[in-house]
Formats: sequence, structure tokens, C-alpha cells
Amino acid sequence: MTTSHRPLGFWSATALVVGSMIGSGTFLLPATRAPYGAATLVGWGITLCGALLLAVTFARLARRWPQTGGPYVFARNAFGELPGFVVAWSYWISMWCAIAAIAVAFAGSVGAIFPALTATPVRAASCGLVALWLCAGVNLVGLREAGRLQLLTTVLKVVPLLLFGLVALWFVDTRHYVPFNPSGESLGAVAGATVALTLWAMIGLEAATVPAGSVDDAPRTVARATVAGTAIAGIATVLACTTVLGLLPADVLARSSAPMADAAAALWGPA
Repeated sequence: MTTSHRPLGFWSATALVVGSMIGSGTFLLPATRAPYGAATLVGWGITLCGALLLAVTFARLARRWPQTGGPYVFARNAFGELPGFVVAWSYWISMWCAIAAIAVAFAGSVGAIFPALTATPVRAASCGLVALWLCAGVNLVGLREAGRLQLLTTVLKVVPLLLFGLVALWFVDTRHYVPFNPSGESLGAVAGATVALTLWAMIGLEAATVPAGSVDDAPRTVARATVAGTAIAGIATVLACTTVLGLLPADVLARSSAPMADAAAALWGPA
């Protein structure tokens, strides 16, 4: 495929990274982090720095091996066929596991806005499955179409998330950040626990490297998209999750199945 006929450009590749990162982890994290209070900011800082370092690493690897396959190609070219095989299957299986979390997060968020759609377990499961099959259908249509949809859905996710975080900053109740570490554990233990949790929200930063063979000027575009996408998604996620912590009491947040939607309802009222 010549460069001029490759369907993915910089913005589509960046959207692939941002869209892969901003997902179930972003929207569920405020609830799982609630027991640690504002001390989770330490974990966020460590995770975000680590994610940016990983993004730079993937960017350099993509410049060296701009081929379709991403992590599989890097492992195979560097270490051989067997390590490449193990990485490919491990990566693929991790995607299957992530689908379950995506379905749960989607159903929980939709249910917070339209309770009737998820009023029973069957309806909630159907809601999640419909979303997954629609995404699968778009991918079957073609890479160019999938890239366009990814760009659209990424804009629809990132813009409201950033606006929510920026607006909510003016309405947070600073009392919700006190005590700084309500867990009773040492700050080091909290940092370790929250890094493990927040890392889930950073998964997906390698996304632009996977279809590299279908990206225009892949060595340059994939590298730029990986770093830019990681920075955009990381900033939006940290901002939104931190403001949610300041909008809802910790006990309410810990019980929430849709923390972002509940925080928005607390800010603007129920839909």
C-alpha cells in the first residue's frame, strides 16, 4: 500500500490512542480510588509520568519498525518469533478481558442517564452487548470508516470530559479532599495501590502502533500521535477524575456504578 493511499493520518492515529485510553478505566476509576482520597494524586503523578515515558519508547520503536502489529512486531524483531508469538497472544487476550469492563462501564453510564434501559440485568447486558457489536460492525466495514468513527467518538468523549473537568473545578468542595489520606495506610502503600489502579486508565497508549502499516508517513505520524494522544488523554483523565473526587462524598463515590454521571448530576442536576 503506497503512502498516499493509506487510510489513517495524524488525527485518526491520535484519536485511536486517545479513544483507546479514555474508556472504562477513566469512567470507573473515581469509585475505585475513593477510599484513598486526595492521596491518589501521588499515584496519578507517577502513572502519568510512566505513561509518557512508555509513549516515547513506543514512538521510538515505531520509527524503527513502522509495520502493522505494534507490540508484536517490536517483540518479534527484537527477540525472535517465540517472544513475538507470546506478546501477540497476551495482547489479544488482554483485549478480550477489557471488553467486559467496557460493557459494564457503558451500561452503568447509560443507566445513570436513562434508568429504564438498564432496569433489569437482561436489559443492562443487552445494552452493553449492543454497543460492542456496533463497534465490531464498524470495524468490519473498513479501516478508513473505523478511523473516521474513532475520530468522531474521541471528540465526543474528550471535549465533554475536558469541559466537565474545567467547569467542575469552580464547584468542587475542598472538604472532600480532607483528610488527604483517609485510608490509614502509609503514603507509599497508597501510591503503590493507586498506581496499579490508575494504570488501567493509561492502557491503550500503544494503539497507533498496531495499524502502522496503514498510516501515512508511519515513522513520523505514529510517533507523534502516540505521544500527543497519551498527553491529551492523560491530562483529560486526571483532571476529570480529580474534580469528581471534589464533587461527591467518598462514601457516595465508592458505591457509584457511574461516578462521572453521578458527579455531573450533582453539578447540573439529574437528566
